[in-house]
Amino acid sequence: MSEMTDQLVSRLVLDAPHRTIVFEHFEIDFCCNGARSLRDACRARGIDLARVVEAIAAADEAHADIDELPSWLGLRGSALADHIERTHHAYLRAELPTMMELFEKVTVVHRLRHPELVDALRVFQALINDLVPHMESEEHVLFPMIRRLEETGSKGAGAPRIQCASLEHPLRSMEFEHDAVGGTLSELRELLERFEAPEDACPSYRLLLNGLIRLERDLHEHIHKENNLLFPQVRRLMGIPDPGGSSRSAGPMWIP
Repeated sequence: MSEMTDQLVSRLVLDAPHRTIVFEHFEIDFCCNGARSLRDACRARGIDLARVVEAIAAADEAHADIDELPSWLGLRGSALADHIERTHHAYLRAELPTMMELFEKVTVVHRLRHPELVDALRVFQALINDLVPHMESEEHVLFPMIRRLEETGSKGAGAPRIQCASLEHPLRSMEFEHDAVGGTLSELRELLERFEAPEDACPSYRLLLNGLIRLERDLHEHIHKENNLLFPQVRRLMGIPDPGGSSRSAGPMWIP
């Protein structure tokens, strides 16, 4: 037990991605604040450590016969960036407009009995306003720079100092914006009572809450892949220390 409790949350997820189910259930942040031991994370949330360890052990046992890890765990550099664009960015672009339309409809119908929907809709709009330019910055600035850095490394040349310096700024900016998105998701979850449907919720209301649960889980996985896998790989290639600590250095090495 002590071996697991002293490990970083991000490392536990990188070793076995199915454990995200456990961390989502206990609302333990593994994407933005994974640089904490499981013990410290449980203490911060006021959760019994033994319960979480038992849940992780049960999840591990349930997946014991599944040998194949997610294919994205083996991706490096530009391939991982491509995966994030095709998987998570595509999902957000497809779902956000539909969810906003549904959110507005549900708010109009239920706002008298559930005035919290008005504030939740405002927070959801703020989330969209943050996510759209964030994705564009990644696709048009950060990811192309990563691809150029990877190409430089594949030719056996060290990354130029000016290239490393120019890349570190967008990396830090993306991490800062990830933290902001995480905070907005938490605010939305609190406003909507952890996305639990009230007794008088109509089918559209329940559909909205289920969609928000899927959105939250996808964003957690999205940010986890960047903060704890892609960005540490890039920093290793640049030969610079990672400000996120050992959590963000826990992923496999990116060797061009």
